[in-house]
Amino acid sequence: MKAIKWGGAIGSFIGLHSFIKNRSAKKAFEAMIWGTFLSSFPIWAFFMAKYNFYEDSIESYEREE
Repeated sequence: MKAIKWGGAIGSFIGLHSFIKNRSAKKAFEAMIWGTFLSSFPIWAFFMAKYNFYEDSIESYEREE
């Protein structure tokens, strides 16, 4: 859910930038959708990698003790 929120925020900024640049609501909406879609996956992958790294380090720490 966090990745979708971050992706939506980044997509909104991309859409706003596109609207200011082109003055076209249709192109701005398309840029917002594509920006959201294309930025949500890398953010999700980062959060999953971060979670898995911490989860593995906690498990190895618990096994040592």
